[in-house]
Amino acid sequence: MEMTTKSGSAEKVRAGTVVVGAFADGTLTAAAQAIDKASKRRLSTVLKRGDLAARRRALSLLPDKDVVKKLFDELAPRYVARPGGYVRITKLGPRQGDGAEMVKMELVEE
Repeated sequence: MEMTTKSGSAEKVRAGTVVVGAFADGTLTAAAQAIDKASKRRLSTVLKRGDLAARRRALSLLPDKDVVKKLFDELAPRYVARPGGYVRITKLGPRQGDGAEMVKMELVEE
């Protein structure tokens, strides 16, 4: 069992912030651990539904209303016919200083 000093809510906020950063401009560079936690979010399923309940679910996962609006209005229509593989994750190597594995996450263009 892994011991951690962070609470579950702190991890949710951090992962939500990573997702917001990725979807705000289409690309994000972050530590691999943060990307891994963020990629486990089931936003793709929520986005495909697109109803009011889905928007509310996305708002509960992400802290930024403007990004949720962009997700549903601009990004969701682009990926509605795509069966999966919305995000490309590229390894960049260790970060200088603390050695954390860095990755670049970007939205896949058709």
